[in-house]
Amino acid sequence: MEQCDTNTRHLEGGAGGDPQAFWPLWEKHEWHLRHLCHRLLQGHPDDAEDALSETMLKAWAGLPGHAAEIGSPGRWLRQIAFHCCVDSWRRRARLTHYSEVAEEISPARAPLPEELAEDPAEIVLRREMQGCALSLVGSLPSRLRGPMVLHALHELPYADVAARLRITEVNARKRVQQARGMLNRLWDTYAAPTPEEKPALPSPPLIADPLRQHEALLRDLPPAPPAEIAADTAGSEVAQVPLPSGAVMDYHLDLPTRAPHRDTRIETLRRHVERYPRGWKKRLELADLLYAAGQWPAAAAEYAQVLERHPRLLDVWVRLGRVHRLIGDGESALAVYQKALSYTRQPATRLHLTGLAALCQRRYAEAFADLAEAARLQPDNRAHWHALGLAYHDAGQPAEALEAFDEALKLDPGDAAALVNSRDPLVALGRPLEAERRVERAVQAEPNCVLALVLLATHRCTAGRVSGREGQRTRRLIAQALKLAPDATDAWGALAHFHVRRGDAAAGLQALEAFVERHPNRPQGWLYRSEWLFHCGHYPEAADAALRANALYPHDLAICQQACKVLPFAGRLDELRAIVDDLLAHYPGRWESCGMAARVLAGWLDAAEAACELAAEGTRHQERVVEAWLTQGQVLAAAGRYRPAVEALEQALSLLPADDGHAQRAAAAHWLGVSCRSLGDEAQAARWFTAAAAASRDALAGDPSGAHYALGNALAALGRTREAARAYRTAINLHLLYPDREIASEFLDAA
Repeated sequence: MEQCDTNTRHLEGGAGGDPQAFWPLWEKHEWHLRHLCHRLLQGHPDDAEDALSETMLKAWAGLPGHAAEIGSPGRWLRQIAFHCCVDSWRRRARLTHYSEVAEEISPARAPLPEELAEDPAEIVLRREMQGCALSLVGSLPSRLRGPMVLHALHELPYADVAARLRITEVNARKRVQQARGMLNRLWDTYAAPTPEEKPALPSPPLIADPLRQHEALLRDLPPAPPAEIAADTAGSEVAQVPLPSGAVMDYHLDLPTRAPHRDTRIETLRRHVERYPRGWKKRLELADLLYAAGQWPAAAAEYAQVLERHPRLLDVWVRLGRVHRLIGDGESALAVYQKALSYTRQPATRLHLTGLAALCQRRYAEAFADLAEAARLQPDNRAHWHALGLAYHDAGQPAEALEAFDEALKLDPGDAAALVNSRDPLVALGRPLEAERRVERAVQAEPNCVLALVLLATHRCTAGRVSGREGQRTRRLIAQALKLAPDATDAWGALAHFHVRRGDAAAGLQALEAFVERHPNRPQGWLYRSEWLFHCGHYPEAADAALRANALYPHDLAICQQACKVLPFAGRLDELRAIVDDLLAHYPGRWESCGMAARVLAGWLDAAEAACELAAEGTRHQERVVEAWLTQGQVLAAAGRYRPAVEALEQALSLLPADDGHAQRAAAAHWLGVSCRSLGDEAQAARWFTAAAAASRDALAGDPSGAHYALGNALAALGRTREAARAYRTAINLHLLYPDREIASEFLDAA
């Protein structure tokens, strides 16, 4: 019904003379019309594209005058396309006739060197035989002509023929055998002893010169596939996946297909594959839908059956390996990637697969090298850049990850996956404003990408856009995410964030409490509950929630970091030590783990020496990450090592862009002021505190409550108590989060 209403609106617009009414109709039917033109003009792709363009122009010109008479826009467009194709065939017939006449009266081409010593009669006979053979090949059906030309004329092995045409090797052999049998029968008929029995040469192509006939056959071949592994571009969905431990995790997936009524379609496809077990296309669609639905063991089983029937589908091998990797079965993923190598000869594809195999074994340097070389060999294939970026991201190397995602965006500026995945690296590199702009672009490119919707809503909540018209837009983003994925944990976390920033902390915490009651095995749900209990000042409950998340899904980086933040405020230092040890054991050398452990050791566990060593290790591994240098400077200053702290903080400032990273600039400048004051340089300290105040004002657009709090800190350090109190009071009125809220309140009480 909705589709009919849409067609009616476009037709009414066309009848009213609106020139823009035609384009939605054309975009809807263009793919089917192109397929029709290529089918009707088989073997002449250029003519097919010309017929499609002629169809578009005729339809655009005819819509205003015929809109009222059109019952079915699709049928009307197909009729125009059919007549354009018929006209093209007629023009080709006339041109072929004229070219034959021109060929007869044109000068003969120069003889080849090897022909100079031959008998002219033999040359003429051989050319006639070659032309006859090529004409017979050209008369084969397209499904037989392609394999025969590739194997007989190109001399490609059957495996390469199969890869070029996206068929199995067995099928390629069978088609060449059928083509040979048909050619033998045609040749026997043509070589009949009497002229009466000899038929005319088949057509197409009707070209006298065998060399030109050969070129014509090559033009008619299907193009070689640009890559065996391609980026999934249909859209993003959220899958809730049960793990063997009993926990249920949310995964944001980039999918090759999207089905509006997924559950119904899954049941339909299951019945189909039970009835037709030998087919693979419907089974592949079923496997993709099961993958999107989070039914990964069933999806893996269906993918395996597809690959038994069609083992050269490299994308499917990659998808199957990804399923095993995400559920933690690295050995099975490794076996999948290694087996896939036997079905491809493309160097870039082989490097892609060996890179993924290295990731399964945590051999990151090897994985980076292989994936980077694959991208170098096929720089126009976004799949290689995506895989390289995600590999760097998983290894905690945001600068390199961002470079890879930027390469993907050069190929397609609307690549939603690259836009979303580059968000965290940008934040780590001190570019949060650019991160928000990219998430906004991702929502524009893919309005139904749940992760992009959630991230944009999160940025807007942090920026205080939670009331008035701006607040309505933020609420719509969250509502859209919940509509698309009602049980997506990230969407419920964004909803809690929205309520807390509006000053209704009770509503936000109640939403998360209801969520974890419905889904008690979701570690990400407990993680969000811990985060917002902590920011609302409920430290003991936040610690319990963090430990519950860690019990459900141990060794997770985000969960360990959250536990390190909340356990000290709840006074649970013994459990804190265990979490820090776990963090360092499972993420050695990562700047995030080193930085968090260093803060805890310096601030709560009285281990300043170890804290300074860890902070230095973080910057050694990631010299371009602003947060790593900022953490090292703060830890060194807290440990009383002010001169090296100044060097680290100045390095952090040097990495920040001039028009972004204002909050990080304010923090670095403030700690530089603290360090200079401790070194006895009061004048330099005053300059740094003044710079911190200026950077805080620049940060107001991105986080008004946090920026006013930082401004209050800088003004208090400058001795401007009244102005500092005003800044703190504004921050609290803007719903400043705990524990910063406690510090601001204590200052106001003392003032």
